[in-house]
Amino acid sequence: MAALYAWLRCHPRLVDSGLAAALGFAGLASSVAMGRYLYIPVVLALTVPIVVRRTHPVGAFAVSIAVGALQVLTGIRANTIDLAIVILLYTLAAYCPRRQSVPGLAICLAGSAVAVARWQQPGTSLAHWLMVGPIAFAGPTV
Repeated sequence: MAALYAWLRCHPRLVDSGLAAALGFAGLASSVAMGRYLYIPVVLALTVPIVVRRTHPVGAFAVSIAVGALQVLTGIRANTIDLAIVILLYTLAAYCPRRQSVPGLAICLAGSAVAVARWQQPGTSLAHWLMVGPIAFAGPTV
């Protein structure tokens, strides 16, 4: 087992490519299954930064935030590929100083709040909206 971990540490780009491929496949499969073909560019735009996340953590995070903001603005609902944003936030926290990672966390939490407000279903009670929305969106971020 130690040899496997050593090999994985020596090949981080390959590991990140595998992670990107797995998330991309899950995102593409669910998009096609639900007939959301407009989501395919979002899937691609969120998977590519995962490949370079260790060498360019700030740039990869910035791309994911821009894509997430476009999702919220255009009304494209959250999907499994949005886990890429959480992965890139983790990478920002792990590889960058706090002066960069704390604003990244604040940006993600603000984006979660906007997404919850934007995607509230009509007829949903305020109590349900206040309990489920923040847990579903801000929970993984924290």
